[in-house]
Amino acid sequence: MNKVMIEEFGRIIDEFDLLPKVNKESTFLEICKYPYNRFEEICSRILCFYFAPLNEHGLGDLLLRSLMEALKISNKLEYVNDDIVVISEDNADGKKVDILIYSDKFVIGIENKITANLYNPLEIYKNRINLYSKNNIYYVVLSLRKIVNKDEIERMQEHGFVNITYKMLFDILSPQILTQEGDFNDKYILYLKDFMKTLNNMTGKNVLNKELSDFFFKNTNSIEKLVSLYNDFQNEILVQQKQRITSIKERIQNETQDKNWWLWEGWLLVVTKSNNLNIKIGLEAYYDAIDGDSLGAFYFQIATWSLNDWNAYEKKLMEIFPQCKIEKTSKKCSITLGKISNDDEKLIIETLKNHYSLLNILTQ
Repeated sequence: MNKVMIEEFGRIIDEFDLLPKVNKESTFLEICKYPYNRFEEICSRILCFYFAPLNEHGLGDLLLRSLMEALKISNKLEYVNDDIVVISEDNADGKKVDILIYSDKFVIGIENKITANLYNPLEIYKNRINLYSKNNIYYVVLSLRKIVNKDEIERMQEHGFVNITYKMLFDILSPQILTQEGDFNDKYILYLKDFMKTLNNMTGKNVLNKELSDFFFKNTNSIEKLVSLYNDFQNEILVQQKQRITSIKERIQNETQDKNWWLWEGWLLVVTKSNNLNIKIGLEAYYDAIDGDSLGAFYFQIATWSLNDWNAYEKKLMEIFPQCKIEKTSKKCSITLGKISNDDEKLIIETLKNHYSLLNILTQ
C-alpha cells in the first residue's frame, strides 16, 4: 500500500470521527415483524383508518386534506366530513382497488405500492373508480419511491393515474400534525408517527443523518477499499491465530493425555468435564491481537453453557477466584482467569495444565 492511500484513509477516518452519528430505533411495526407479502395491505388499512374523518383518531380530515394538497386539488373541492366514505380493497371484477375515498363531490382511487412493481390492471381499477362519481375523479398510485420505469409511467399516463410518493404526502402531513389543534387522541397520533417512520425507514433515507449520508456517498470508493483491506487484515490475523492454537492443542493433548481437547471454529480451544451428576463445565482459551501483534495475548476462561450448570460450580469458583469477573447470559456463563502476553508457549501450556487440573477437582 502506498503512502498516498494511507494518507487518504487517515483523512477519511478523521473526517468520520467528527460527524454526528445516529442510533436507529425500531418502530412498533418493525418490532412486530410485519409480513412483507401483506405489508401493502396493512398499510392500506392503516391509511383507510386515518383517511376517514369521523374515526376515533380525532384528526378529522387532516390526512385527506394532505393527500388533496399533494394532488394539488385541495382548493377545488368542497365536502362535508360526514359524507366521506372510505373503502379498503374494493372489488373490481375480481381485482382489488386498495383504497377508495368518495363523497357526493368527488372520488379518489388509490393503488398502494410499497415493495412491488406497478403491474396492476389500471384500466379495470379506473372503470371501478368511475362508478362512484361523474365529476372530480382522481386516480392515484401512492408509492414508497417515485416511479421511474418508462413502461409503468406510460401505463399510468394512458389511464390517467398520477404518482404520489409517501414522502410527498408525509412532507405535507408532518408539520400539520405538530400544529394540529382539537380533540384528537394522542395514542393515534403516536401510531401515525410510528407508521410514517416505518415507511421513511424503508426508503433508506432515514437511516443516517444528511452529513453522514453525504460523507459515505462522497467517499464510497475509498471506504470500500479501506473495508476490503481491513477484512484482509482481520482474516490474516485469524489465520495466524488458528495455526498457532492448533499447535497448542496438539501439545496440550499430549501433556494431559486427553484427546478431548478440540477447536471451535478453528480458533477457540475447548475441553470439558462433567461431575457424577453429568453437570458439565469447561475450559476455553484463545488468542487476541494486541498492539499490532496477532498473538498478543492468550486468554483463559472457565465456562458452562447453561445457568443451571453454572450454579453447581459458582460457589467453589468464587472461593478460588474472588477477584475475577463473572459474565452471564441465557446461553453461557463464564469467568475470565487471566491472560498471558507475548505468546510464551511454555507458560501457556503450564497454565492450561493447571486449569485442566482444576476442572478435574471441580468435577470430582
